[in-house]
Amino acid sequence: MPAPASDLFLRITEIGGIKHADDYLVIWDGISIGRILKQPGIPHGRPDWSWSVGFPHKPQQAWMRGMEANLEECKRRFKLAWSGVYAKLTPEDIQKAHQQAQYDRHRWKDR
Repeated sequence: MPAPASDLFLRITEIGGIKHADDYLVIWDGISIGRILKQPGIPHGRPDWSWSVGFPHKPQQAWMRGMEANLEECKRRFKLAWSGVYAKLTPEDIQKAHQQAQYDRHRWKDR
């Protein structure tokens, strides 16, 4: 069963206290499952937005990432790929990812 798209949200990427425009982490159920960002240095007229779905402890395959012309198309393609990833997840996969997310939150909180 596909994951409802409403369960996904974008959070602006923040590195070292600096927020980066046009760079987003994609969050599902408290777990970072990918990223959508505008790539610098792409020649004019070529797709310059990238998207990638990645679930903790699962290998990323070629169909789980791509380049698009705009943010909206990245969101659409991301949701399609996420539906395919989500359909293959087990409760154990999700539990392990939550444990990893919890570990990461504590790890980065102390820095």
